[in-house]
Amino acid sequence: MAKYVVISEFEDAVEGVRRKVGDVIDVDDNRAKVLSDIGVIVVGEPDDSGLIHLGGGFYQLPNGEKVRGKQKALEALTKQQDPPVQDPASQDPPQDPPVQDPPTQDPPQNPPEQDPPVQDPKAGE
Repeated sequence: MAKYVVISEFEDAVEGVRRKVGDVIDVDDNRAKVLSDIGVIVVGEPDDSGLIHLGGGFYQLPNGEKVRGKQKALEALTKQQDPPVQDPASQDPPQDPPVQDPPTQDPPQNPPEQDPPVQDPKAGE
């Protein structure tokens, strides 16, 4: 039996488990041929960097992405592992939130004062 790397997720009917990309499995040569022919496994194990050599200059990254050329694969692997770092000097300084004035309340409105009605002195005659 030899070790093979899963390069495409599949349901392993023989073992009764779901195989995920990057899993390393031990299978006999006959089963390996069948699984290799349908493109779900490849001979070998990930190297120390996590890359799997697929042959023909192609490498598979741990996330399942295939890249041509070892240097490109190593660069892509580095980008996956290291999130981009932004230069603090190039960032805009944090801005304070806008200041909001407290809501103003209008003073209570009193009705305008009215003069008492003027009586016509002739009206009572």
